[in-house]
Amino acid sequence: MDSKEKLSSMTVLLHWGVGLAVIMLWMAGWYIAETDSSGLLPIHKSIGMLLLPIILIRVWWRMKSGWPQSIRDHNAIEKLIARSTHWFLLIAIIAMPLFGMLWQVAGGHGLFIFGIEVVHPNFSVADPSKTEAISKAWRKIGSEGHEITAYLLLAAIALHALAGLKSHFIDKDKTLLRMLGKKVD
Repeated sequence: MDSKEKLSSMTVLLHWGVGLAVIMLWMAGWYIAETDSSGLLPIHKSIGMLLLPIILIRVWWRMKSGWPQSIRDHNAIEKLIARSTHWFLLIAIIAMPLFGMLWQVAGGHGLFIFGIEVVHPNFSVADPSKTEAISKAWRKIGSEGHEITAYLLLAAIALHALAGLKSHFIDKDKTLLRMLGKKVD
């Protein structure tokens, strides 16, 4: 289990593994959108859906283990920002793939994981070679939710990373070392 001196291997692995995977998926999604590289979209979607169960394990582990005890005392503003950011990160990493899946299913495209059908596409009766939206309103909610969450998540990750660097370089505490799996005193 986690302690003030050391975080469990599971906590460290889930933190860095999910964090890096989310950042890489964010970068891939941004690249696909900016360069119109739609050929990469099936890979982005597949990895995102495969990551969701790991994200759920990450959130379950955090709820089961509780929040790690702080190494040092923080002022009230730092505590509020840290707690709010941590909660937002947990909620956003769940919301992001769910919005993406809603966008695809409501848009009639179905869901596929590396070509394996999970949810059947909604093919048009008039032209069976095309799909049609099941719900344009829900497709829009999924699309906009996915995009808005992406940018908010990026900002929260940046704030989280900057706080870790501040903690290490300015406050000179050992929070970052503990997050890297080191035992601290």
